[in-house]
Amino acid sequence: MALSNAQIKQIQKIVGASVDGIWGPQTKAAVQRWQSAHGLSPDGVVGPLTLGKMGLNSGAGGTGGSAGTKSTTSAPSTAAMDKFAEDYGYQLSFLKSDPELYGVFQKAMSGKWDSTRFVAAVKQTKWYKTHGEAYRQNLALKTTDPGTWKQRVQAQIATVGDLAGSIGGGLSTKELAQLAEQSVLFGWSDAQLRNTLAYKITPGAKTGEAGNIRAKIREAVWRNGTTASEGFITNWQRRIEAGQATLDNVTQQIRETYGTRIAPGFATELKAGQDLYDIAAPYMQTMAQTLELNPSDIDLFDPTIRKTLAGGPADKGGHANTPSMWEFEQNLRQDKRFLKTKQAQDQTMSVGNKVLQDFGLVK
Repeated sequence: MALSNAQIKQIQKIVGASVDGIWGPQTKAAVQRWQSAHGLSPDGVVGPLTLGKMGLNSGAGGTGGSAGTKSTTSAPSTAAMDKFAEDYGYQLSFLKSDPELYGVFQKAMSGKWDSTRFVAAVKQTKWYKTHGEAYRQNLALKTTDPGTWKQRVQAQIATVGDLAGSIGGGLSTKELAQLAEQSVLFGWSDAQLRNTLAYKITPGAKTGEAGNIRAKIREAVWRNGTTASEGFITNWQRRIEAGQATLDNVTQQIRETYGTRIAPGFATELKAGQDLYDIAAPYMQTMAQTLELNPSDIDLFDPTIRKTLAGGPADKGGHANTPSMWEFEQNLRQDKRFLKTKQAQDQTMSVGNKVLQDFGLVK
């Protein structure tokens, strides 16, 4: 038979959906996310397998996400879930902001994990591995304390506006708000913010079409690992405005002229329209994870990234002769900065304990 409103509410609490006792698209989508996170087929149908995982008895089955049930284990209340989250060092609203994190949280609750096991599981998620510490902390603030977050962004809008004015350029209200939020979210330093502004606006340039053209050229230059003089930018701006060239023409010339100088082995990809930044992104991400650095601190001007991209000449098939990601990671482990990471310290402690055990000094 179909689920009752009370039963639907139980399921909605478990999957993190809005609790209203109504089976609709949002509830079905939440069930699918929950099923995916718990190793079930994400079909949105609450059948015997799903009910079993939820700790609910399966009764007479229904269709399209319905089944008659009587709960043997009450679904945790919001207050209980809040308490679990706080015990793990997180806010429930933050965990619900990402399906992967919420899935881990659900497993932790049902398995009654301790905080050590939960934190270890979070660190294995894709979300954790692809974001720096500053980002994680600021995202938590954004989702758990929106009032304080809004105040910080508003203050940063004023800071960004003043800095843009001092450089001699202007940003639209939308651009100003986006850049302010991005800089707070990623924890940019003043130097990083100034460098970013330098590529978004041009000293003395007017806002509008001319300013937009110059900003796009600067962005293309930066995304292909080089810098450009004001004369270079002005020359291309005038040609575009005169209809003698397009932004796409300019961007592609920058890729092929400057990107290939830095990474000759990726000439084929650059000619096909990829920016050097996109090609280098996996290396920058691996470097941030291995050396435990803030991802926003690594760009195409980093000596390690630049050396890796340079590699050797392309092979006869035109393929890049650069280190594989595994080789690149092994090279990073030889970097003196690796010795300061928690990974290296843990390895050192492990080896030391093994030596002591071998000599019978510790058990």
